[in-house]
Amino acid sequence: MSRRAFRRYVHDCIGPALHEAGAHDLRTYTFLPWTSLPHPTPGISHDNPAFRRYHGCVVLGADSRTAIDEILASKQVSDLVADQHTVMTAVHAFTVEHTALSSGQALRPGPDRPSRR
Repeated sequence: MSRRAFRRYVHDCIGPALHEAGAHDLRTYTFLPWTSLPHPTPGISHDNPAFRRYHGCVVLGADSRTAIDEILASKQVSDLVADQHTVMTAVHAFTVEHTALSSGQALRPGPDRPSRR
């Protein structure tokens, strides 16, 4: 799989499918291959083994966990899952319940989550 094909899949397939399925705050990212040049941090090793390097990231938001479940069950996303093995070997998902500014102000709390201060 070429980097170009991977970028196209992330930006031109995953992003639009999630958007059509109803995702909010959607962002897709692909990363450059690892190199030691931009990481000259003394005393910190950034040379993770290849199997621990992420090549892309998709961030999406929804109003509730139910909305996420509906997005993931949509036809658009189901079609992606059926052919994702052609472009990637692993997909990881992380749930973020609350995001905040350094001041402690909540960002986009969902209707079922009150703003925390």
